[in-house]
Parts: sequence; C-alpha cells; structure tokens
Amino acid sequence: MATSDVDSELIDRFSTALLPCDRGDFRRAAAAALEQIPCAGEGIAYRTLRDVWRGFFRPPEETHHPVGVGSKRPSKLVAGEAIGAPDPREGARSRNQFRALHYLEEVAGYTVYYPRLRDRRIRHGRRVELRPALFPGYAFVLIRLQQWYAARWAPGTLGLIMDGVGPAKVPDTVIDETGCARSTG
Repeated sequence: MATSDVDSELIDRFSTALLPCDRGDFRRAAAAALEQIPCAGEGIAYRTLRDVWRGFFRPPEETHHPVGVGSKRPSKLVAGEAIGAPDPREGARSRNQFRALHYLEEVAGYTVYYPRLRDRRIRHGRRVELRPALFPGYAFVLIRLQQWYAARWAPGTLGLIMDGVGPAKVPDTVIDETGCARSTG
C-alpha cells in the first residue's frame, strides 16, 4: 500500500526530531514499515512510526554541569542568604504594609489587628526598641456581613487569604493567644 498524505505528514513530523544524517534512513524504514500494515488508519500509522522512530532517535548529550555545591555555577539557593535573614527590601515592604493598614482602618473602616513583637537591643551604646511584625506581611482584619471586597482591593495589599469563595476565618481564640504570646514574649 502506498503512503498517503497523512502518512507522509507523520513521517515528516517524526523525522524533524532526528539528526539530519538519520532522516533519510528513517524515511525509508518508515515507508517500509507502513507498507507492512494490513489496514490503513492514522492511529496505527502513528504507533508504527513511533516504534520505528525510537530506533533512530538519539537524545542529545547533557552538556550542562550539575548545579550546586562544587559546580562552576553555584545554585541560587546555596549562594543565597539563609531563610529568615533580614531582607534589604524590608523598608519598602513595611511602607506598603503601613499604607494598607492605614487604608483599612481609616478609609475603609475595618478593625485591623497587626501583632508586633517588642525587641530591645543596644546599638552604639544606646537602648533601641525595635517593633518587628509577629507575622510579617499579614494582618488580621475583622470583616462583618461579607463586605470584604474593599479589603481585597485596598492599596498596599496583595490579597486576602481565601477559604474557597470568601476570606478565611480565624477563630477569636487564636487572635487572643497571639496577643498573650506577644505581651509575654
């Protein structure tokens, strides 16, 4: 049986992934394999050509070196700072957080809880009190009557933590416990 247009398209498609020196041999072997098929059909032609193609395909050799410890190009994870290290962009993030907190409280009228830690240190011989956030990047917002769209689109916010179609609910006991932990530690 002669190869049809569909068969020749399949042969062309398979041969493009081969090395140029192997394409002619693959085309001849594919035409011979298709002539051996008793019934015609695109599915059987594809499966037959796939098996012939696997005999001619040579995957490229790996030219890149492993990334990480001991390689010429160190991994970003290995070369980066440890998790929890101070972020040089922290000031910009905190300004956006304060903008979001201000908008949520003053403009939109939500009750906002932004727990902070009290960290007392001595810097250059002076006592300094730092107030880092207990949950950096997160604030608790009291939403009543499912009117949460203004909080979702408030300036400085990236979004709300959602629980399906609405914002996730945090039990009051969890909020109270974070307040106790914050004041004692």
